[in-house]
Amino acid sequence: MSGIFTKAIEWGLWKGENPVALFSVGRKKTARPHRKLGLEETGKLLKALPPDVRIMCEVALYCTIRACFLQPAAVELGIYYEGFGFHAFRREAVTELAMRAGANQAQRMAGHSRADMSLHYTQADLDIQAAAVREFQSAVRTGGIKPDPDTQRLLIKNGGRP
Repeated sequence: MSGIFTKAIEWGLWKGENPVALFSVGRKKTARPHRKLGLEETGKLLKALPPDVRIMCEVALYCTIRACFLQPAAVELGIYYEGFGFHAFRREAVTELAMRAGANQAQRMAGHSRADMSLHYTQADLDIQAAAVREFQSAVRTGGIKPDPDTQRLLIKNGGRP
């Protein structure tokens, strides 16, 4: 509403101040939990698509574009979920870019003006989080000295316990 009044004022169709300028409907709430495809699932889905569709999907993936017509291939591969679409690629791209280039760069690459929108797209990778915790615990236990690879494998195998 505020945008409508702002334009009406700008065009001279409304006199006075914007009557709804100070009102807000609040933040949009997530209707369902978000998830993302992993790199392996993304690769499988792309390989299952016809070449012309694959090109569009790869452009969407690499440029984080929005759209949807992937459902049949995703259903066939068993990776479909409610809400699946190009946003699955967008979530995958923003998440992977954030892990590789950092949150600020992922935000810029996705064209988000606010960091909270990028966080909305970035999905937690529990395996990476668990590995980071184990690495941190190991660094603390060894005074910052990384254990040799055999010890590291033992720590991982034993859930971080020597």
